[in-house]
Amino acid sequence: MPTDWPRFDYHAKRVRTLGFSCGIRRFTPDSEVLRALHFSRPLAPLCPSLRHLSWRSMEFYGFLPPEHICSLIGPQLCRLSLMLEKLDLVETSLIRSIPITCPRITHLSIFIYMPVSDHVREIIWETVGCCPLFIFWSDLPVSQRALVHLAGMPALQEMALDVSGKDELKSLSLPQCAFPALRDLTLTGEMVLPVLQALPSWEVEAIKINFTPTVDEEDLVTYFLKVLHERCSHQSLSRISVCFWPDFVQRHPDIYADMLQPLLSFTNLQDINIYIQSVSRLDNNFIDAAAKSWPRLRSLKLSLGRWGDHGLERSNITLNGLASLARHCPDLTSLTIVIDATVVDHVLGMPVSNPNLNVLHLGHSLIEDPTPVAAFLSGIFPYLTSIYSWNFIVADDETEMKEKYHDRWDEVVRQMQRKRMDERGNEAEP
Repeated sequence: MPTDWPRFDYHAKRVRTLGFSCGIRRFTPDSEVLRALHFSRPLAPLCPSLRHLSWRSMEFYGFLPPEHICSLIGPQLCRLSLMLEKLDLVETSLIRSIPITCPRITHLSIFIYMPVSDHVREIIWETVGCCPLFIFWSDLPVSQRALVHLAGMPALQEMALDVSGKDELKSLSLPQCAFPALRDLTLTGEMVLPVLQALPSWEVEAIKINFTPTVDEEDLVTYFLKVLHERCSHQSLSRISVCFWPDFVQRHPDIYADMLQPLLSFTNLQDINIYIQSVSRLDNNFIDAAAKSWPRLRSLKLSLGRWGDHGLERSNITLNGLASLARHCPDLTSLTIVIDATVVDHVLGMPVSNPNLNVLHLGHSLIEDPTPVAAFLSGIFPYLTSIYSWNFIVADDETEMKEKYHDRWDEVVRQMQRKRMDERGNEAEP
C-alpha cells in the first residue's frame, strides 16, 4: 500500500548490513516481493544507507535472480559478497557495474559455482582491478595478467585466490613493489609454489595454502617451507595453515622433523594447522623444539598418519611431548595431535600446568591403561574436560579397534572428572 512507504523508509534507511546466506528456504526473501519493491521505486535504492551486502543466488540457498540486487546496491556500499550459480549476461553486467555503482567498495568476494569462460573471466578481473580494495576473495582461476593488476593495488591487505590450471603462472614475474600492503594470503590450486616464488619479500601475518600434490612434486613440502623461510618475515607471521590434500593414487614420502625445521624460525606463530598425508616421523624432540620456538602458540593442529592406513600408524610423540607444550606454551587453548600413550613416563623437568586447554583432539592415538594417562594429563592440563578420539573409521574390520581405544580415552576423561570432584570435596571440608 502507498501508505506503507513512510514506515518502510523509516526502517530501511537504518539498515547497514543485509545478508541472504541462510540455506533454509523459509528464511530466503521471496523473489516476487523483491520484484514488486523494485518496480514500485525503480530509481531509488531500497536501503540507501546499506554498507554491507551478502547475496546468494544459488539453488541451495533459494535462488534469487541477480537483477534484484540492483535495488539494493548503491554508493554507500563498502562490502559486497556474491555467490552466484553462473555468469550470464545479467551477472556479468552486474559485476562490471560495481566500480561505478559502488565507488566506496573496499571488500569484495566473488564465488561462481559453474565454470566460466576465459573471456568472461578476464572481464571480471579487469573490473576488480578498478576497485580500491582492501580485501578480495574469489574462486575464479586467476591469470598472470590479473595477478599483475592485483599486485599493483596499494591498499590490498587480504587476498584469497584460486591459482589452478594456468601454466602461464609457471613463468610469473612480479615487480619488487608488488602487494605492498598484503597481510593475509590464501592460495588454492596447483600453481601455489610458482606464485609464492614470484612474490618479493613480504611481511604477511597469515598464510593459508591448499592444494593436492602431483606426481612430480615429491619434495613439495621441503620446497614450500624453503620458499616461506626465504621470502616471508620471521617476525610478522603469526598464523599458518598448510593443507596438502591427499592424492589417493600417488603415495608421497614421510614428513621428517628436519623438513619442518624452517617453521621454527617463525617465533611469533600463534595458530598452526599442518594437514599432510604423513607426518608420523615427528617425535618428542621436535615437539619440544617447536614448543620452545613458539611461546605465543594458541592453536596447534598436526594431522598424523597416512590416509591410506586410515591414520593407524603408530605415532612417535608420547605424553611427554604434550608436557613440553604445556610447559612452554601457556596460551595454548586448542590442540589436535596423534600420540602414543601406551607408555607413560614421569613428567620431565619442572612441574608444568596449562590452565587454558580444556579440549584435546587425539585422532587415532593408542592407549593401554587409562589410569596413569589420566593422572599424567591431570597434572599438565588440570582443566581438561573433553577428549575426542577415533571418530573416523572407514573399514569394517577397524570397528572393534575403534571401540576399544575410544572407550579407553572416554575412561581417561571420567577419571579426570572424578579426581577434580574429589579435590573440590576435600577443599570444602573444614
